[in-house]
Amino acid sequence: MSCSSHGAHSQGSGILGFLSTTDAAPLRAACKELRDGVAVFPWNSINRVPGSLRLWRASFPRAIATNVAERRDLVDTDFLHLCGIRTLNMSDCTQAGITDAAFAHLHGIHALDMSSCTQAGITDAAFTHLSGIHELRMSYCDQPGITDAAFAHLSGIHTLDMAGCRQAGITDAAFTHMSGIHELRMSYCDQPGITDAAFAHLSGIHTLDMAGCNQEGITGVGLIAHLRGILILFMYGCAQPGVIAAGQALYETGSVVLPLPATAL
Repeated sequence: MSCSSHGAHSQGSGILGFLSTTDAAPLRAACKELRDGVAVFPWNSINRVPGSLRLWRASFPRAIATNVAERRDLVDTDFLHLCGIRTLNMSDCTQAGITDAAFAHLHGIHALDMSSCTQAGITDAAFTHLSGIHELRMSYCDQPGITDAAFAHLSGIHTLDMAGCRQAGITDAAFTHMSGIHELRMSYCDQPGITDAAFAHLSGIHTLDMAGCNQEGITGVGLIAHLRGILILFMYGCAQPGVIAAGQALYETGSVVLPLPATAL
């Protein structure tokens, strides 16, 4: 291919939008114009990054999204090279070498998947760096060091997946910071400290997954009082009579309730 400067930068930029950083790596060696284009392009790649994060960041300094899921070789200092990232998948990075210190480099992040990052070194302190986040997936992060205090830093969040976060330190108080949330997955959060009072803060929510939340403190009163107008409600495994009745009532107002209430069968 020709490496003439005429129009090369604009054409290269157009092509880059259809590539991942993995695809783009060979382009950096093709010609100067494409090397420059790769360097300044705001990569939004979901491909898993192999090898050194330092070298990856040097090649793609403007990248705004990346994937390090299941990278068991990473430690806190590697996250220094993720400063400025807006979307990060670090799910199943379960090694003890990742602690609260890693999150200090994620200030300003918009979307984070830290599902199954269950190591004890991740505590409430990690969440102090997530202020302003829009979407957080922390399913099965059930370590005792994550408590109600973590959620104080999630005010304004739109989407939260906390399925399987069943530690006793998460109670109704966590939900006081969820006003305005659109989508919440709290399935199998069956700790006694979550009761009807939690739902008082979910008014206006669009989608709620509370499957397996069968604690006695959820009676259905909170569902009826605060979830009218909800679009989708998952309540598999919720056997409390009051909750079943609430599901039937919400279904009759037009909400999609799964499983379908007996009245719909």
